Formats: sequence, C-alpha cells, structure tokens
Amino acid sequence: MKPYPLTIGLVMSAAMRSDHSMMAPYDDEDIMSKVLGAPEKRIPKVAEKVISSYRSLAAGESCDPQIAEEFLGQGFYSPEKEASYAGFLDPYPGVLAQLQKLIEA
Repeated sequence: MKPYPLTIGLVMSAAMRSDHSMMAPYDDEDIMSKVLGAPEKRIPKVAEKVISSYRSLAAGESCDPQIAEEFLGQGFYSPEKEASYAGFLDPYPGVLAQLQKLIEA
C-alpha cells in the first residue's frame, strides 16, 4: 500500500495521533503546560518525528503502527480532511512555515 503524499494536514493528523497532548492549550499557571511546553515548541518536535517516520515508511522501513495507519489511509486522516487538520496551525504561522520547510527538505 502506498502512503498518501506528505502534506501539512497529514503531518498534523499523524502528530496528534502520536502525541495526544500536542495541541493542549498552554497556560502559564498550569503545571502540565509547564511540563509539556507551549504548542509552538511541542508541535515542531513531534512533527519532525512524524516526517522522519513517513520517510522511513516510504523507504520500505518500519515505523510506529498508529502513525503508519495515518500515512496509509487507515487512520483518521483523509485528503478531504486536509484543510481541517492543517487549520490547527492557523494560530501558529511560524510553526506552519517550519513544517513546510521540513516537508520540502
């Protein structure tokens, strides 16, 4: 089975599947926010791992099964949901630019 093309929405879907806390709201007063860090820092770290996993899978190597499901159309992502998943980055234009560079690399 061939993976979907690598897009922002696919990366975000797989990243959220990989780390459910990734998009948790940040609050300076909340201890978990302090432990997890702001989304601007969390998202790129998780996304880098997801993009690396995608490239491994595309090269015929193994990766986390849940992430592979997203890439192969067996998870929550579908091309029809691209805008919805990509829209999670609307509040973080700097992160969006970072991820676009990672995808293009």
